[in-house]
This record gives sequence, C-alpha cells and structure tokens, in this order.
Amino acid sequence: MHDDYEGRLAMGTPANLNGDLKTARVALYLQLSDCQHAVVARNAATEDLLIQSVDFAALNETLLDKFRPEVVVAPLFSEGFDIVDVAEALSFAGFFGELWAVGPDLPNPGLIEREIREFAGHIQFRIISDPRAAQMASGH
Repeated sequence: MHDDYEGRLAMGTPANLNGDLKTARVALYLQLSDCQHAVVARNAATEDLLIQSVDFAALNETLLDKFRPEVVVAPLFSEGFDIVDVAEALSFAGFFGELWAVGPDLPNPGLIEREIREFAGHIQFRIISDPRAAQMASGH
C-alpha cells in the first residue's frame, strides 16, 4: 500500500470498504455494469477496495499515475474492447498490479490466461466468473 492513501481517497469513491483506510487498496473499474459490480462484490467481499470507475478510453499512464491502483477490474468481453486490450494498455502504461476480468463461466479459462501472459506476464491476472454472468455484457 502506498503512503498517500488519503490523497487517493480524496480522488476516488469509497466502496466495499469494511476496514481501515490504511489497508484499503485502490481499484480502477473499467466500464463495469451493475451486474458486473455485483459479481465482483460477491467474489471479493473480503477485500477493502477504494473504487474509482473510469472509461477504457481514458486508461493511460497519466491516469495510472493519478490513482495508483493496485487492482484494475474490467469486463472479460465488452463492446469496443476486451480483457486482452486492457492488458495491453496496462502493460504499455507500466502497470504492475492485478488485473481482474469479470465474465461468464468459461470452458477453458487457461486460454485467456495464457494470452494475457503473452502481453503482460508481469501483471497478476484473475478471472472472476459467475454462472449468471450471461447478462453482464448487456448491462442487466
């Protein structure tokens, strides 16, 4: 955790915060639907996250320097971009944190994990899936 957590809190919106601000991690959410927010909350409920929602188009080194996220959460598939695009952008911007992909259950998630490692092997990658996630892409 960075020492300037109070400055980052002033820029972000507290969410899922159950504990001490000093132990909370900053998370950037990239264009998540309400359903995707709920899936992340169910699967990362023990995490204390300070959440800042941003558009994928705004993802660059300047934005990462501003918020200093430890976690970036994005849809596995979305209109206009997918998780591989996000991994490429994060890698190009020098991100070294965690990338969480939110999506439906997949028959072979290892294929996507291997593809992410090709672009950004230094980023820790996690797929958060939910059987009800078929509605996620539509925003329901």
